[in-house]
Amino acid sequence: MNPLRGAVMDELDVVHERTDGSTPDHIIVSRAVWRDMKTHNRFEKIGSTDIPNRRRTEVYGFMGMRVWQSGALDRREKDALLLSEEVFDQLFPQSKDF
Repeated sequence: MNPLRGAVMDELDVVHERTDGSTPDHIIVSRAVWRDMKTHNRFEKIGSTDIPNRRRTEVYGFMGMRVWQSGALDRREKDALLLSEEVFDQLFPQSKDF
C-alpha cells in the first residue's frame, strides 16, 4: 500500500472516532507530496456533486477528498492535513461569505 494512503486511512479512523462518523472533505498536502502524487498519478477524479463548488475548474481528488497544496506543510515537515468543509470555510472564506 502507498504510505500516504495508509497514513490517511489511519487518520480517517481517528476522525471517525472523534466525530459523528463523517469524513473530511478536504486534504491539504505538502508541495513535496503534491509533486509525488502528480508524478505517480495518485489523484482521483471527483464528480462535481461530490464536492462544494469552488472557482477552480480542475479538481484534484484523493480518497474522495478535494486536494490542495501548501508550502506551509513542507516548512513544518508535515505531509497532510484533513479538514471538514466547515473548518475549511472558516480557514478559507470565499467572497460570497462577506
